[in-house]
Amino acid sequence: MHSHSLMVAKDTAATCKRLCLDQLLIYIVHHSSEIIRYILQYFTMRSILGSLLLQFSLLIVLLNSASAIRFRNFKVLSDSADPEEFKTFFFNQTLDHFNYKPESYGTFQQRYYINSKYWGGGEASAPIFVFLGAEAPMNDADVTNGLLNENAARFHSLLLYIEHRYYGKSIPFGSREEAFKNASTLGYFNSAQALSDYAAIINHVKHFLHHFTNL
Repeated sequence: MHSHSLMVAKDTAATCKRLCLDQLLIYIVHHSSEIIRYILQYFTMRSILGSLLLQFSLLIVLLNSASAIRFRNFKVLSDSADPEEFKTFFFNQTLDHFNYKPESYGTFQQRYYINSKYWGGGEASAPIFVFLGAEAPMNDADVTNGLLNENAARFHSLLLYIEHRYYGKSIPFGSREEAFKNASTLGYFNSAQALSDYAAIINHVKHFLHHFTNL
């Protein structure tokens, strides 16, 4: 009897833990742009070492939350997506998010992808799963495989994939040759600018979500 009660208690605790991790991941997805903004504020107020520690801590939280969902014993509804399910868009991105020189107001076209196949809609408070592009061009493998696609159907989420500036089709100054020409043009190629790019596109997509129901 005692052994049975102990097993029930352990199962209940494990279930509660999984639910809490689910809620944490959903919170992170819902508030992704705010999290990015806080990181940027931290960049300006703390040392480089402190910033790196913060990024590492955030990464651990994301990995723990994602792992709890990905490796749990439940049926994966979709582990890959058809490239045709994604639609390509370009956002008129600000070149420099932090300075107010005349050249700072320049813009470039930044590529992002949206898959709304499983999205439950804004009225249902369905989440947006966002993939922040790494330092490489984005391709079909990036947008059709991985954790986000595996869980999109389960969470009725919109999938948003954003390409990193200076890669792929998201090149400032019109061409790769011009973008990498000298120290002045390369000065806009840094993580703080990239994070601000992501925040701008996330806010843009959230603002116009009501237009995406017919994607």
